[in-house]
Amino acid sequence: MRSFYFLRHALTDANAQKLLCGGAWDIPLNAEGQRQVVQASRDYARALAEVRTICCSPLLRARQTADAFAKELKIPIIITDDLKEQLLGAWEQKPWQDVPEFFSGEKDPPNGESRLQLDERLQRALQEVSTHEGPVLIVSHGSIWFALHRLLGLEPDTPGSCVPFHFQTLESKAGKAWTRSRI
Repeated sequence: MRSFYFLRHALTDANAQKLLCGGAWDIPLNAEGQRQVVQASRDYARALAEVRTICCSPLLRARQTADAFAKELKIPIIITDDLKEQLLGAWEQKPWQDVPEFFSGEKDPPNGESRLQLDERLQRALQEVSTHEGPVLIVSHGSIWFALHRLLGLEPDTPGSCVPFHFQTLESKAGKAWTRSRI
């Protein structure tokens, strides 16, 4: 896979309330998120016109986001279990301020999924995604965004809600490297 797009789901109540929302908390988009995804799918339709397939996390917030883009782009969605948000164990539904080690990467969640396990799962997901007609739009979550950057050797930026990014490989004399650009 030489090129793909990535989009983090639209806004949920957990995001608005600054609560950690991992893979065990399957919540829908809130009213603002529903408006956000309808507008974003229209705003970015032209920029994403080359996308042929959407690969999406099985969690409701990601599926609702993918549904709006699939409808606008008139393309299929493939649910990809390994694109699910990180399992946060004891940190699930905790206020962001109570779990600074999650954001610093200093510690894995107690009774949850380690960053190493997440990275291995994402590698499987990318293998699966690469088998589908592309370019592919991946619709997923914040922890997948950060794991993706670790795997591709990129410095992460804040993914935002419902903002697409384009990832592609560039080849030079030094070898192959991934780049990321906001759409």
